[in-house]
Amino acid sequence: MICPRPRRAQVRQEFLAWRAAGYDPTDWLNYPDNAMRAGRIVAQRQAQTSGQTH
Repeated sequence: MICPRPRRAQVRQEFLAWRAAGYDPTDWLNYPDNAMRAGRIVAQRQAQTSGQTH
């Protein structure tokens, strides 16, 4: 099964979620740690809103 490409609005929404989680794309000194940390936070928030727990 081929997944459809994300739409521009979806990409923007995901980027804003990463920014809200603390990701700063201009912080090259802490990359990739800051990206991985924000990714974990976003995943946790998405799991909470969908009712899933780990």
